[in-house]
Amino acid sequence: MDHSEFHMRVYPLRNRLVRFAARILKNVQNAEDAVHDVLLNFLTSRKNPDSYGNIEAAAIRAVRNRCIDLMNRDVINAELLKSYAMEVYHNYNNTPVNMVVVKKIREIIVTLTPDQQNTFNLFVVEGLKYHEIAAALDMNENTVRINLFRARNKIREKLLNDDQYAI
Repeated sequence: MDHSEFHMRVYPLRNRLVRFAARILKNVQNAEDAVHDVLLNFLTSRKNPDSYGNIEAAAIRAVRNRCIDLMNRDVINAELLKSYAMEVYHNYNNTPVNMVVVKKIREIIVTLTPDQQNTFNLFVVEGLKYHEIAAALDMNENTVRINLFRARNKIREKLLNDDQYAI
């Protein structure tokens, strides 16, 4: 891939990839390092960009795998792994009631399976469509729908079980 094609097709995805990696790693600097590594690999790759199919999905998958590698190598301590939670409603009002609900939702999200967390994150926060999430996470589109359905149901059930958070 030459520089001009890289800057046209891959580099515009940088901000989205950094946000995605930051939600996984809970550290912006480590996220930027992971994205930098992935972008450098794309740039130095001799592979034809059309061979990737959907370049955005390939980039998201590469960043996710790089983040998992970093976590597995204990670059990120175990406490950050346990506190892995996404920003569900990033532009939520800062009223005390809303902040309590957002905190409760974050706590619930941590209890979801990693596939459900990633699916929920990409759908709700990043706004990706089902087929884009399926390509990014190497899943069947129906599996993405099922993971999203189960994640929503678990969040809804746990909120409704707690009387003070009933909707």
